[in-house]
Amino acid sequence: MMHINFVPNNISIASQIAHILNMYSNLRRVHTYFSIAASNDIYFCEVGINTKRVIGCIALEHILKQYSKITHLGVVPEYRNYGVGKKLMYTALRNVVGTGVPLTF
Repeated sequence: MMHINFVPNNISIASQIAHILNMYSNLRRVHTYFSIAASNDIYFCEVGINTKRVIGCIALEHILKQYSKITHLGVVPEYRNYGVGKKLMYTALRNVVGTGVPLTF
């Protein structure tokens, strides 16, 4: 697996993130590639080396440099229990430490 930071103008990745959030996270809100691309959240993704597809993602929202909030975390079922979610959480929290934001929820 390899880690990527989401680039907002990449429609393919945004569509894959929306699919993961809609199908595997049981959210009430339906996401589209546009809602992902237009979001202020920072997305981190794991991509399968063999499949070149997004297999997990996490979204991080910085709120007025006072705190950060993890808004989404989703992993495709075939890749659960392999540490993908843990790696995504670690990556997001490491990003927060680099910004100097004191709290994360």
